[in-house]
Amino acid sequence: MEAFLKRPFLPYICVVLIWGVSCFIQKQLTLFYYVAGVSLLYLPAGIRTLSVFVLGFKGALAVFAGSLLTILFEFPYLKSTADDVLWAIGVAAVSAFSAFVAMKAVKYWKKIPPTLEGLTMRDVVYIVISQGLVSSTLHQLLFHFNDVADEYINHTMEQALVYWAAMATGDILGSMFVLLSVMIVYQIYVKQH
Repeated sequence: MEAFLKRPFLPYICVVLIWGVSCFIQKQLTLFYYVAGVSLLYLPAGIRTLSVFVLGFKGALAVFAGSLLTILFEFPYLKSTADDVLWAIGVAAVSAFSAFVAMKAVKYWKKIPPTLEGLTMRDVVYIVISQGLVSSTLHQLLFHFNDVADEYINHTMEQALVYWAAMATGDILGSMFVLLSVMIVYQIYVKQH
């Protein structure tokens, strides 16, 4: 693993590719679709969390790149106006850097060292929940003020809160699903070797 992480660009290219694959898989999981930009189980949130855990700020940069690319596919009706480009950059930045900031805040609050020594499952849950809440809040503000889809045009405060809660739930469940899956695969790998 250390040899993989020491390669100059390979981990970051992998994050961008894995982000894209997770977004493709997410599109197939129509059962979890709620409204535009919101899913009740959002797997890319787990990739975002894992990238920030493993690669730190550089992982957030890779998620930013992957997110920006997928936004262009997720919202194909965006025009190439300056406002649309700024909106896409804003959404990608929220996606990537809200996770990084939330993780840094929880690590500071819980006194978790950069090496993640002493990290407990409870700490992971704090990080995942804080990332889900921060990300969904900022995303929903961007969606609300930019009428990104029909669901966001002239919607009530109650609808806005429901969309926010659905997005927070999807981010939290998606992150926990991916992190627990990676932990299980890692444990199986360690037992095999």
